[in-house]
Amino acid sequence: MAIPACLYPALVLMLIASLYSVYVVNNLLPQIIAVESESHNEFYEPSEEELWIVLSVFHFLLGMLLLCFTLACVQSPGYIPLDREEDQQRWMHGLIGRKLSSNDETKMRNIISDPNTGVCKHQCSVEKHNSF
Repeated sequence: MAIPACLYPALVLMLIASLYSVYVVNNLLPQIIAVESESHNEFYEPSEEELWIVLSVFHFLLGMLLLCFTLACVQSPGYIPLDREEDQQRWMHGLIGRKLSSNDETKMRNIISDPNTGVCKHQCSVEKHNSF
């Protein structure tokens, strides 16, 4: 059974909504109550200015998150250009019509064959130390 494509964004929105509700109920509301109450029995009582800054920054970042999520959902993911035969060959088989120079080919063979040279040097030395 196939999962509908609209389910994935709905799950992400449910996760964001649940995190938002937990943060508001457990953090923001107690701070608002502490600022509004006359009794000073809280361990930490934020000032009204600090509370407005926290509310503004939090909701600004939430708005940016929702905007980015919406734009990511609406934007086309792109496509692989397969209009011409050359495009099909390039995407399926790599470089077409362009050959590596013999110098570059020699460098690539050295890097692939000897793990102590070039790009692989740091990564291979880490793997040697981590192997048991």
